[in-house]
Amino acid sequence: MKAWEKTVITDLFFDKETKRLSFIIKHYTYTPKIVRYVQENYVRTPIYSGYSERVKVVRKFDKVINPIKFVEKEILDLNLDKKFILWIIERINIIPQWRKKELELERISNLIIDTKRRMRDYDSEKKLYSFKKTNFNEKPSNFWLRFFFSFFTFGLSFIGFNSRKNASKNKRINKENKEWNAYHKVKIDQENSPLLEEITIFNKKQGNLLIHYQNLYKNVANEEIKPYKEELDGWKDLKYSSNFSFSYLNSKKGVYIIWNRTKDKHYVGQSKNLGKRLNQHFTNGEVKNVIFAKDWYAGDDFFYKYYLCQTKDELDALEKEKIEEYNSFGKGYNSTGGNR
Repeated sequence: MKAWEKTVITDLFFDKETKRLSFIIKHYTYTPKIVRYVQENYVRTPIYSGYSERVKVVRKFDKVINPIKFVEKEILDLNLDKKFILWIIERINIIPQWRKKELELERISNLIIDTKRRMRDYDSEKKLYSFKKTNFNEKPSNFWLRFFFSFFTFGLSFIGFNSRKNASKNKRINKENKEWNAYHKVKIDQENSPLLEEITIFNKKQGNLLIHYQNLYKNVANEEIKPYKEELDGWKDLKYSSNFSFSYLNSKKGVYIIWNRTKDKHYVGQSKNLGKRLNQHFTNGEVKNVIFAKDWYAGDDFFYKYYLCQTKDELDALEKEKIEEYNSFGKGYNSTGGNR
């Protein structure tokens, strides 16, 4: 009996409402139990029965996550076994970009393998020749010479004796068979000719397809996966950005939009200092404005974007326009129609 071990993931759970993910990774070690020893040939030998189990908790995870950010980046930083990573993202039910790339490469690899498998082999499909024998003995045996040697070989020298009549017959058979073989070869070649042309055309198409798939594989393999940071046509991830500073927007005048992607709700505002104003809403990964608090701590995904303006009239006009565009007064977070 030998010791063995395994690592498993247990208690894997993801709550879609609260965005809370939890799991435990345990490492099990099984060691054979020695119940007694016996003496065999003056050697003390252990007798085993069953295994003793030892469990070690390798990692315990329990926190509210941003699902998109987690599957795109954070899960890779946990240094988990690949199979555990795949189980977790399957439970979260979001396919990250790096996994999409892996699946696409697997798909193309299967197409390459299938294309190679479908290539046809002419030699294995063509009709084969079935030639008749043309090497019958046409030379008659010397009767008196064989008769003389028969006294020394006890008649064995007459084995394989070929008479003149039989030699003449063999000569005729060889000639007929050669003529038949020549005709047979021409006939088989004629039958195989369309097959050869068909297979040549088919394999050429398959070859071009194979080159296409191989080039496609290289292109996909060389595609760079953009790090998860800001996505969605200019929208920036607030839960990522709010851990840092909005100081790059200090003293910049404009209209900003906050988007709860989970519930598709918006808030539109304006400010003469966008950096300061956004920090009044979100700072150090925490929400400061009560209107967002419930959804924020429920784990909803928040994004933002902004538009720079020059004058107060531009601010007022753009704010009203965006409130109407996103219906943020009717079904969003805005309590007014703007400019108040």
